[in-house]
Parts: sequence; C-alpha cells; structure tokens
Amino acid sequence: MMTIRNRVYEVWKGLASLSLFFWLSGLLLVAMVVGTLAPQWNLYRQWWFAGLLGGLAVNTVACVIHRWKAIRWPSLISHVGILSILAGASVTLIWGERGSLALMEGEAGECCGRDAQQAMTVHLPFKVRLKKFWLEHYGEAKHAVRLAHRTEGWTKTLESVVVGKQYAVEGTPYKVTVKQFVPDFMIDLASKSIQSRSSTPRNPALLVALEASPTQEVWLFAKYPGMHQESLPVEVAYEYRPAQVKQFKSQVEVVGEDGKVRHEQTIWVNQPMKYAGYTFYQSGYDPEKPGLSVVEVAKDPGVPVVYTGFGVLLIGLSLNVFRKRDDSRKEKIS
Repeated sequence: MMTIRNRVYEVWKGLASLSLFFWLSGLLLVAMVVGTLAPQWNLYRQWWFAGLLGGLAVNTVACVIHRWKAIRWPSLISHVGILSILAGASVTLIWGERGSLALMEGEAGECCGRDAQQAMTVHLPFKVRLKKFWLEHYGEAKHAVRLAHRTEGWTKTLESVVVGKQYAVEGTPYKVTVKQFVPDFMIDLASKSIQSRSSTPRNPALLVALEASPTQEVWLFAKYPGMHQESLPVEVAYEYRPAQVKQFKSQVEVVGEDGKVRHEQTIWVNQPMKYAGYTFYQSGYDPEKPGLSVVEVAKDPGVPVVYTGFGVLLIGLSLNVFRKRDDSRKEKIS
C-alpha cells in the first residue's frame, strides 16, 4: 500500500518533471502566438494564462531543487533566466496598462478608453495632444473617365486624365476637357458656390466638358455614377483611383497639469514615443474623419525584467554548450 509520504513524493516528482516543463512551455508559446495574432481577446489577462505562468515557475523551481546536487552552474543560470522571464511577464500581467486614444487635430486627452474586453480604463497622469496628423502616399491619385454609347455599344476609357487638358476620344467625334477636381464636393447653400469640405477625397468629383453637338459641362461623381447625365448623348463615368498610403504620422505633445508642453515627437508605425514609462504607438486612422489619429498606449513595467531574463538564459545556454564541448574534448584526450 502506498503511504502518504510516497504519494507526496510522486506528486513532487511530477512537479519536477522535465516532461511537464516542455508541456507547459509549449502551451505558453501557443498562447502567446494566439495573443499576438488576436489582441482583441486580451489573452494575457485570462486566469488560465496566469495559471500557465505560475505552473511553469513552480515546475522550474521544483526542477532546480529536485536536481540540486547534480545540477551545474550553466543549468542553474539558465533556470534563473527562465524564472526572470516569468517574473517579468507576471509584473506586466498585474501592473501593465493598455488602451487606445482617439484624437482629432488640436484635441488633448488623458483617458485612453477601454481595453479589448471593456474591463478597464487607462488614465494617464498627463495629457496627450494631437498637434498634427497627415498621410504620406506613393505618387499621386489618378482619375479615369469612361464613355459608353447607349445605342452603338462602344466603350472608351481615358486613363490618368489631368485637370486643364483636353482629350480626344479615339474613333469617336467626342472630346473631353477636364476642367476642375473637387476632393470633397459640396454646395454652399448661402453663396450657391461649389466648395470642398476637406482635402480628403470623401466625395471626389470631376467637372468635364463633353464636346459634341453641342458642348455640355457635367459634374461626375465617383460615388454616384449616372447623376445629371440625362441630356448627354453618351454615358460618362468617373473613377477616382487614390494613391496608395505609404505612411501615416502624428505629431503629438505631452502636456503637464500647468498646460506647458513637456515633450513633443512625431510618431508613425514602428516609431513609437516613450514618456514616463508609457509607450505611444501609431495604430490607425479613419479615412472618413480627416485629422483623426488612433494612438495605442501601453505600459509594460515587466519588459526590462523579461529582457534581463533572456540575457541570463542566453548566457546559461552558452556556458552549457561550452561545458559540453570541453567535456567531449577531455574524453577524447583520455
């Protein structure tokens, strides 16, 4: 019959098992990959993720204690590195903060909204003001005009037309003159003049003159094809081809309680700003709201501990490799 002492020893052997170490490490690795690919799930704040960290820490300590007499310094250093990594991850899990800050140009904020699970709100000890937001593009936007005859069945497309130029439609008697481009078309009711609400192409429109018999001017709308074309002899459509976005940047300021600017920096993807333990990442924007920038705010106090742990682990593994090479060399000599 197995005694209580034997049962305890069997449990202890299980906790100090290398198989358990590899299983827990594998599960933790899978969890971190999923957490990176699906941040909206916020896996790092799940109880079972904390359980994996704790279980791996207990297993590592048990391995060291169980093999204390046989363990060598390189292995001991490696285990210390693993424990440091787990400790850093736990620090971030408990005291880390993460939120999202959506700002319009000229607006300042200190409340970073809620996290992915609507579980908490990050309140900054200072204000962050968006001084300027802009997009950088590859090349320029292009405009194309397509003509289609209603009865004869032909279709012609004018590629990359430019304002101020006239284009002859090959094989037809028609000519098209591009007279004006408005990126965000609107009509001011007071002055009854055509204006652009912004420089963002939310409602791009092109004024063209179709020269036939007689010459007619018509506004073409990329989002509303077919408008105001009842009297035209052919169907005319406008296609707006925006330039590809290369980068989007935000010039942000850190404002203290006294209203003075403490820090200023331009951030973009892969170029964050760090201030007072917080890191500010350029995460997105809204094409429908010009001047709006979305900044992700993160505070990870455990990162230095994690980096230190990786360094210690690397040292331990390197020493272990050198030790095995030295032992192999000694065996060959003997």
